[in-house]
Amino acid sequence: MMQKISFTERNAQQVYEQFLSNVSNVIKDLPDKDRNEIVMEINSHIYEGMESMDNGSEIDRILSITSQLGDPHEFLKPIVTERQLDDALKKFKLGKILSIIYKKAKTSVNYAMFFILYLFSLCTFSLIFFKLFFPANTGLFYSGQRIKAFGFALNISGTTEVLGGWFYLVVIAIVSVFYGIITLLLRATRRRTKHNFV
Repeated sequence: MMQKISFTERNAQQVYEQFLSNVSNVIKDLPDKDRNEIVMEINSHIYEGMESMDNGSEIDRILSITSQLGDPHEFLKPIVTERQLDDALKKFKLGKILSIIYKKAKTSVNYAMFFILYLFSLCTFSLIFFKLFFPANTGLFYSGQRIKAFGFALNISGTTEVLGGWFYLVVIAIVSVFYGIITLLLRATRRRTKHNFV
């Protein structure tokens, strides 16, 4: 449990409490562990800053420290996004992963690539619905000794669909393996680029 800093000046205490309240509002959607870690790190930063400044009133020192940190909505936004993505990756929440990666893909080629890979896995999964509604045109089609098409095909003359009902299981297996590999790769790339704010 974090011990809050006590100030002798009432105004300084109010600034400190308001700053921590703003921080708590920004990180409220994170898991408890992440929220506690962030608040403790910010509190520690404030405490060390107050101790290192010998001169000046408490209000001047706390205002200086909080202005150096900046608006919690601004400096914590990327950290909250990173922590939310970490949580979604641990729990394999595809919808949450896609929404966060989509936002990050606008500014990062790396995340744009992962967004495309996840979309590809979703598109592959959609083949199950194509098989339900267009069974004759969806599957693994052979022509002679070679594969002519996998998925949905309009021109299937001269081909034979070889999977039948097994197509559903093959697609689920392909998507599951592909999704797992993408998620593990994304986790691995993120371990190398952890975000810190102080």
